[in-house]
Amino acid sequence: MAEVKVALEHTLLDSILEDYRSAIEAQWTGYRNHCLTVYNLVRHARNLNQREDNLVAIATAFHDIALWSDDRVDYIDPSVAHAREWCSNNGYQSDADLVADMIFYHHKIFPSSLKSMHPLVRAFRDADWSAFTFGWIPYDRNTPVRKAIAAALPDAGFHAFLIARTVRHVREGGLLNPFPMMKL
Repeated sequence: MAEVKVALEHTLLDSILEDYRSAIEAQWTGYRNHCLTVYNLVRHARNLNQREDNLVAIATAFHDIALWSDDRVDYIDPSVAHAREWCSNNGYQSDADLVADMIFYHHKIFPSSLKSMHPLVRAFRDADWSAFTFGWIPYDRNTPVRKAIAAALPDAGFHAFLIARTVRHVREGGLLNPFPMMKL
């Protein structure tokens, strides 16, 4: 069996995240590792050309960013807005819709419309679900790729942060503002 190559950095992804370092603060390593996990899972699921590789890196960097930049659990729309602005300012205007779709659909539970969308949207969604659920959904937990990625990119407190942020959201009356994956 061939060795699984895990990317431990990505110049474009890291550059974008660096712009948000002060907002992310204590969750920097955890979120960066989560982003690199998603990126690697997509990279191993799809044969990406250079442009697609960059688009996945962009979407990955921005997909949860408004948890910090906007301090919101309902972070999908502002995360999309941040990504669109970045694309507009950095020569990716023609790809902004695809990047936005990867972010917008990444937590949808019943995304019937995914069947007719760009294959990267589905791959991105599956990769984030795998990263979020430690490989239980979709079940890839015991694959060599998932194991290698998990070993190379530890959680570093990312899921603990998500649990604490969820508790804070509920305490602040957040049950009236559903989580992104619960919205149609």
